[in-house]
Amino acid sequence: LPPIDEQRRIAEILSTVDEAIRLVDESITRTERLKKGLMQELLTKGIGHKEFKDTEIGRIPKEWEVKKLGELIDLQSGQYFKYSEFRNSGVRCFKIDNVGFGEILWKTTTFLPRDYIKKYPELVLNPGDIVIALNRPIINGKIKVGMLREEDCPSILYQRVGRIVLKNKEKLDKKFLFFVLMGEHFKRQLHRSLIGTDQPYVRTPSFLRIRIALPPLNEQKKIAEILSTIDKKFGTERKRKKKLEQIKNALMDLLLTGKVRVKI
Repeated sequence: LPPIDEQRRIAEILSTVDEAIRLVDESITRTERLKKGLMQELLTKGIGHKEFKDTEIGRIPKEWEVKKLGELIDLQSGQYFKYSEFRNSGVRCFKIDNVGFGEILWKTTTFLPRDYIKKYPELVLNPGDIVIALNRPIINGKIKVGMLREEDCPSILYQRVGRIVLKNKEKLDKKFLFFVLMGEHFKRQLHRSLIGTDQPYVRTPSFLRIRIALPPLNEQKKIAEILSTIDKKFGTERKRKKKLEQIKNALMDLLLTGKVRVKI
């Protein structure tokens, strides 16, 4: 227990960091609201349209089409591996826990032998691949879907995670599809396709029957570019929050144990 004046000074220092974290949290919340509103607007009304039509999935711009996912993509499921196949190091196994809400997570990591990259080339994930959870794909109103980055690869696709494979890149932009898969229209249809209650899951045929609104390719790219800019801002803010939390933990370790004394 330090002297009371030092206690107050320590509390003041840590409270300053807490306030910085609070402000970043508020910025993250505002960015989330902005992204949600923009997605709703852009994925249903597009950019600069004045004429609309009624369809089975709602009102969309007259120039847009309604397509089943199965006309545009294939869905590849991962493979089951025995417990005895896992290792302490090697190539990462991409499991359902690694699919976040619009991001890839590595809080839990398991490994397979590195030679599995050559043994199962069809299961090796690449940068830019879109993956979606096929078991419990919707949690707390959010869809577990992500797009892999360079640092997420190579990794090997495990069971009950699906990889999206585009059939025609001249018809569908991958980044646009990524945002569609996080949108409200897709979520409602996916929810209706789920089977079971404790561990709801979606079958591949049901998934591929889901319909989406499809703009021309150049408009898809513009929409994806706008939403990607918001995503970058969101990512920067989350990194800043993580850094501040690390600073706070380090300061607590130093100041609350007397490793570093505060001058009064």
